[in-house]
Amino acid sequence: MEGQLYEFGGIHLADNVRLTIMIDFFDAGCRTNVEAALALLGDQGIGADRTAGYGAFTIEDIEEVSAPDLGTGARLSLSLLHPTRDEIEQGLLDPPAEYVIASRGGWATSTNADSFRRKVVNMLAEGSIIKDLGHAGYGDSVMVLQPGNSGPKHPVYRLGTAVTLPVKPPGAHK
Repeated sequence: MEGQLYEFGGIHLADNVRLTIMIDFFDAGCRTNVEAALALLGDQGIGADRTAGYGAFTIEDIEEVSAPDLGTGARLSLSLLHPTRDEIEQGLLDPPAEYVIASRGGWATSTNADSFRRKVVNMLAEGSIIKDLGHAGYGDSVMVLQPGNSGPKHPVYRLGTAVTLPVKPPGAHK
């Protein structure tokens, strides 16, 4: 269409479709702030095309429930994971671990339009299973760009801490 700068579409879900968020608070004092932040995000919208009215949502119900018993012995990574050297030495990748290595690199662009090549980082892909070491969290963040004369004015990191769920190890009996 003449003069149209961009085009976008939207996905509309059925009225009975809901998104459920489960949060495990290590510090119960954070709960009020998290609920306020979610309410603000609902008003402002999330994702692309917020200025066109997309991404808004309402919180319909907040309830406290016990986490389901999904198993023990292993953890399923729902996000990329960059394990620490200490975690690897403790056996994170030992059986029952099953994982795929994903390389992440690319470019970072600063506000003044400079582009910088980020260091490639090997990570465990989403859906990887790791040995449960009994930690509250797994992974770390890696510096992929150092500040300097030919680089950005601040360090740039790739988040490698993972969201994980406890699961029964593959092949474990019920």
